[in-house]
Amino acid sequence: MENVLRDLAPEILPATNAAMVMEVIDFLVCPECRSSSFKPYHDESTALIVLKNAVIVCNECQTCYHYDEGILEMLQERPENLTLAQRTNFWPFITANYQKYWRSWCMTLMCGNIFSNTRESGILKESLKLDELTGNDWVVDIGTSHGFYAIEVAKHLKKVGSSARVMAVDFSKKMLKQASKRATQSGVDDCILFVLADVEALPFRQNFARRVSCGGSLNEYRHPDIALQEISRILKPDGVFFAMNLFLNSMAWPILKFLALSGLTFHRLRDWNARFRSLFEIRNQFQSGIIMISTLSKS
Repeated sequence: MENVLRDLAPEILPATNAAMVMEVIDFLVCPECRSSSFKPYHDESTALIVLKNAVIVCNECQTCYHYDEGILEMLQERPENLTLAQRTNFWPFITANYQKYWRSWCMTLMCGNIFSNTRESGILKESLKLDELTGNDWVVDIGTSHGFYAIEVAKHLKKVGSSARVMAVDFSKKMLKQASKRATQSGVDDCILFVLADVEALPFRQNFARRVSCGGSLNEYRHPDIALQEISRILKPDGVFFAMNLFLNSMAWPILKFLALSGLTFHRLRDWNARFRSLFEIRNQFQSGIIMISTLSKS
């Protein structure tokens, strides 16, 4: 049956990523009670490859988490005390235009030279050493927004025939919907599971991911130290963490001072590295303008 469905034209019966929910269910942690036992409920007359809706229920606290149109909703409500910068992730204009307009322009501005998506993607894929991944490995993209990193990783894995899987995490469902659309356009919507979750309480077991990426979101988090602790917790001992974020220097302070009004946080390069070194080993680091790109391993 599954083989027949795979042969059908995508426009007639498009494949979904629902099967990934069942694959990851044993590695999930309930955000409400932190237990790790779930039972799935779905229409068993519909093959997983085309299933669009399901529910998983925590066996301990009975909290229900919905899977809907490619997104697994592990966040019951929006986190409290969000900064202005974080709240913009829920504004329709921002969520519709983030990758196309803001991010590409911002990267060039912060670097002081043209820093294209192609260049960034190349650094990401080389740093993560994706060709080393096997079918049992998971790549988790934190603060995925429009899914740029997650989609680039999934495209590469698909190109080399790897069955490693990608999880794209964000706390804004509006952002995840845009990411899902972009994944469909890129032909990888069936191999990325989009997860609505808070980085300060990631819904994954310890040592879950072989690779973790985070593109720019470290400056947005309310508590970046907690975010880094969570990333370290879910990363395997031999895993790699790729982080892109902004650092503070005196020449860029006028621009960063303005951005800081929105709640973005900036630290000097040495201070970011002190945070990284408390949990990770710095394998490689690259700076362009006030952008730092770090390849880290678990210490």
